[in-house]
Amino acid sequence: MQIPSELKKSIDASMFVSFDIFDTLILRNVYHFNDVFVVVAEAARRSYGLDCPDFLNRRVAAEMRARKIRESSAGTREVDLDQIYEVFVEHDGLSSADAEVLKKLELEFERRFCCVNPFMHAVYDYCRKKGKRIGIVSDMYLPQPFLENVLKAAGYEGYEFFLLSNACVKRKRDGSIFPLLIEKA
Repeated sequence: MQIPSELKKSIDASMFVSFDIFDTLILRNVYHFNDVFVVVAEAARRSYGLDCPDFLNRRVAAEMRARKIRESSAGTREVDLDQIYEVFVEHDGLSSADAEVLKKLELEFERRFCCVNPFMHAVYDYCRKKGKRIGIVSDMYLPQPFLENVLKAAGYEGYEFFLLSNACVKRKRDGSIFPLLIEKA
């Protein structure tokens, strides 16, 4: 894959390069990332007899609610998948057993829909060949071990560190993760 010369020049002039995961290194084979929730609901119905009407909107609302709760209790809007499903159980009447099934399916389908971004893989490989220090920085609720496995399966290895918003409770979106990124770099 051809990397534009201007991008190569920028990489060559840098000591350190950081990458985001979704819509950068990894693409999802869905039209919109929330489409995963539609597939989860259908799989829960077919495979487990679990009827979860309007799961897409309920799952999105649970995440928003979890972020608001977390912000009021801890001063951050960063949440992980477990916290989202805990709120789903507490505020939406979902049973703990059903929440575990849905969470398991969500992870399964996230993994299935993830694929390598060929252009960014070429850029990543170029960085590695040039001996650049590489970091991964992402705002995401999915668990870090899960994401590390997705990256590894897509051929992204050899990065120096991984800063995940739900693990370090800092965000790219508000800039709070960047001092930590600078410290690591």
